[in-house]
Amino acid sequence: MKIAEARLRELADQIHERVSGEQMTPLKRFEISNRFSEPDRIPVILQIHDHAARLAGLAVREICENPAAHVYSQLVAILEYGHDLPCGFADCYNIEAEALGTPLVYAGDMFPEISERILRKRSDLERLSLPDFSRSGRMPWVLEINAMLADLLGDIMGAYGAVTAPFSIAVNLRGYEQLIMDIMEDREFVHRLMEFCTRLAAGFGQIQLKNGAMATSIIDAWASPPLVSIEIFDEFVLPYTARAIGMLSPPGASWGGIWGCSFLPDWRDLVRRVISAGSKNVRAFGEDFERKPEIDPVEFKSILKTHRRPMLYCLTARFISQGSPAGISDKVREVIAKIGSGGGVTLYGAMVPKETPPENVLSLVKAVKQFGRYPIST
Repeated sequence: MKIAEARLRELADQIHERVSGEQMTPLKRFEISNRFSEPDRIPVILQIHDHAARLAGLAVREICENPAAHVYSQLVAILEYGHDLPCGFADCYNIEAEALGTPLVYAGDMFPEISERILRKRSDLERLSLPDFSRSGRMPWVLEINAMLADLLGDIMGAYGAVTAPFSIAVNLRGYEQLIMDIMEDREFVHRLMEFCTRLAAGFGQIQLKNGAMATSIIDAWASPPLVSIEIFDEFVLPYTARAIGMLSPPGASWGGIWGCSFLPDWRDLVRRVISAGSKNVRAFGEDFERKPEIDPVEFKSILKTHRRPMLYCLTARFISQGSPAGISDKVREVIAKIGSGGGVTLYGAMVPKETPPENVLSLVKAVKQFGRYPIST
């Protein structure tokens, strides 16, 4: 579908008009909340991609390849649900690997997947060089989305970009099982690979910040403790991601996609590692609270407040898509009653699945706006 610029501006004007009726803009809301003060209400973010495409009447492939289509789907979703931030990315884990020559395949109306690893042998690393961040693969697609969202909504919402973290890039280039074997057999090779992936992640993040992104999330699901031991994490994950985050300062970056504190003997260990890496915020994942109910969200927030790191409380994709509107509303109310006071909290709908009933998403956002208005009753 060809999306006219005039149509994008029309939708952006509607979003501006809606925001003008609120007490403050999302940008101001995030600014106040992130310094542990109370804005008008708790901010709410939706990680919404293929579901946004469905709302907009687009194929998933269109939002993955056409910047205007991607932006259109984000604007349609914001108007439909009323959340506080557009997504400047879609199938974000593929971008860096694809720019290096990794082939992708689309199967049906789904995100593309890697069809072949380009580091089939360890010696293949020697022939890799950093891509041209403004020309290679779909990197220009990402930069154009950032620039378009900054132009259309930057005064009220901004746009945040995403880069794949060094360890997750390494998995995409080598394959998870093979990379774990490499760690057992040739640690020096893995360190050289991680050095390359760190320069790749930081370089792509830097150019996004120069092209309209107000912040960057370094996403790293492959490095979560269910998939790596804490020893592997400390040697091959933490130092390299911390270095990439440091190379993106200012304004810094958040370490996203990292979960699994419930798999450690002491859940606090992962939280403190994410803080030590310099992440601008820390995500508290619903999967961890479900697996280990003794994890106290109040203590979780208290640790973060000590280090002045705001919390993103993430509701799971399964809960959002399979729960009932009433159940979602009740959960949001419960979470806010526990940790909402004093600012420093954003409610985050983690990867809203395409098949999610729209009434579920509406219930999530409506509940945040209803129960998350300050002052909050506990």
